[in-house]
Amino acid sequence: QEHATMRLYAGAMIAVWPLGVPLLMITMFLRNRKGLAELRAEQSSYESKLKTARLALLMSARRGSDAGGERSSRRTSVSVRSPRKSDGPDGERIAADLATLEKRSNEEHEEAKEEILVFTIRDRRWIEARLKHYELRCAWFDIVEIARKLLLTGFAILLEQGSLAQLVSGCLLASAMLALTALLKPYKHVGDNILAIGCQAAVVANLALAILLHGRRAQSDLRRLASTTDSTDADAAYAEAVELDLWEERVAHGLIAAAVTPIVGAVVLAVAQLRRAPSRSSSLS
Repeated sequence: QEHATMRLYAGAMIAVWPLGVPLLMITMFLRNRKGLAELRAEQSSYESKLKTARLALLMSARRGSDAGGERSSRRTSVSVRSPRKSDGPDGERIAADLATLEKRSNEEHEEAKEEILVFTIRDRRWIEARLKHYELRCAWFDIVEIARKLLLTGFAILLEQGSLAQLVSGCLLASAMLALTALLKPYKHVGDNILAIGCQAAVVANLALAILLHGRRAQSDLRRLASTTDSTDADAAYAEAVELDLWEERVAHGLIAAAVTPIVGAVVLAVAQLRRAPSRSSSLS
């Protein structure tokens, strides 16, 4: 009776979490697909307009420098390629014009985004929570993450526990997720993308080492089985057991390294981000 009750509870929880949450997220994205499409179109339009305006400004400055003579042209062409205040009056003017252009374009872009968020997006708070961490083109990446977790922890139990098929399927899935994360780079911050790729690589390394360990244990079992047919091979069986223990110890060290490396990387990225924060705030002030 207790087991039957827990089966009902497990079935309810499967409906709530492994099935309910992905379906809810898909429904939310479908409800806001029009607004997300308009946001992507606005982002693309903003980037193209800004690039065109920058190019027009730089070309205009270059034509003006060409009219001033060869020496002035040579001096100003450098500032056109990389305008800085230290390049002289022309470079200072171009840098100021570029800053004004970018500021005006950003203001117009933010106004257009706000209008879309207010009038087109149906679940603004939920969408903004996604866009806080992900690039606009990968706002749906949470669905991919949930699918990965479900496949690694749910699909794997349909296969024989500890079997080679289970390990290989997990390794293939983790490798596909690693390639997808490296290709899309879905997160807004570079550090988040690096950490995500590192964590996916750690999962692949973990499963790859497990496959190697599974094969080595199977090979050792065959050798022990062959040695038990001959009573004089007791020393060989003992040597094989010792060798397997040493090999498992090396694999254990590899597993520990695979688990610790992303943690160390996260600490390094966090320290680097904290060191950049004061310089960024001082430059803004």
